Amino acid sequence: MRATTAPDGIGAIAAAYRPLLARLDAILCGARRAACGVSSQPAALVPAKANGRPKLTGALDRASTAAQILPLEYAEGKPLPQVGWGGASAADIGRLSAFHALEFRLLARPRYVASANFAGLAPIVPEGLTGEARVTTISGHDTNVANLGGLLDVHWQVPGLAADDPSPGGALVLERLRAADGALFVRVRYRSQSLSQIRSAAPLTAGSPPSASILPIEGCEAREIKGLFPLDQFLKRIEAR
Repeated sequence: MRATTAPDGIGAIAAAYRPLLARLDAILCGARRAACGVSSQPAALVPAKANGRPKLTGALDRASTAAQILPLEYAEGKPLPQVGWGGASAADIGRLSAFHALEFRLLARPRYVASANFAGLAPIVPEGLTGEARVTTISGHDTNVANLGGLLDVHWQVPGLAADDPSPGGALVLERLRAADGALFVRVRYRSQSLSQIRSAAPLTAGSPPSASILPIEGCEAREIKGLFPLDQFLKRIEAR
């Protein structure tokens, strides 16, 4: 956990995000500046306890919450004057979602935390990849998506959002592939509509499909194909604690 904030700690991270914090304050406060906004609140990272997960407090925590609400307002199709009180553009929403992604980078993606948090769902993965069912669906929270992303060390970016921010309705898709010689492999995709596609609610077509990019996994180029992972090795990575 501490390694995710090295070398200068959470204060240095907050300092690096100061321009975005200032932009968020402008959206939240408008012309009113005194005692308004989130940037003046000291940021801290509270370690996990026996009965609780690690968490952020202060500016970065509040910014992550706001950065999650703004895309939801936009995706619901609200008129722009009602999104962030009329102060947030689509570009703002994409940039500010970096706070939500940051929270996951610090609290959900580190392997130790990801492994512990995903432990309840982890057994379903090998069942789905080795059983007879053609499709197995795990319906969970964006935190579960971030946990699995951390376990596999994969990264994605949905149009309209920051890198590694799980999108509304997005999913990590694990595909089992069989070669002509019978060998089994796994390929990972992140599948999601773009934020603008969600907002418009337009039908998805061959000409306007959701994004479904193949995600490379470090050290994973079976048969010299990027993103292809032997099934047995993939299962060991998921099952490792």
